[in-house]
Amino acid sequence: MINRVQALAVLETLEYLRREGRIGAASAFLGSMLQMRPIVGISPGHGSVVGIARPRAWRRAVAHMMGLVAEQVGERPVHVAVGHGDREEEAVALAEELQHRFDVRELYITYFTPVMGTHTGPVLSLSFYVEESTPT
Repeated sequence: MINRVQALAVLETLEYLRREGRIGAASAFLGSMLQMRPIVGISPGHGSVVGIARPRAWRRAVAHMMGLVAEQVGERPVHVAVGHGDREEEAVALAEELQHRFDVRELYITYFTPVMGTHTGPVLSLSFYVEESTPT
């Protein structure tokens, strides 16, 4: 089961990545000037954080994340958890869009813990897995 779970997150700012030493000050400054909203994910099987995309602007980043979900899910039933750090309205809107676009069997909306928020800042995340098809 653990290898089937996909996790994605859109970060509002690069500042927290800079504070953690994951990117340099110059990268954080340029990324902020370009309004980059990085999408990161958890590498299946390895558990390490990987950069997936660097869209410019929050809406584009969320739309890109939804496109990534669509590629993985298709028409199959999916179980989803939407997480947020100080982005509750966007989390609710994302959950509604997920229910509209996909065959969502379970849906949870949750807050990021203070420990996670310390590393990410304001964030919107999706964790999901697709039901395995059963032979008929």
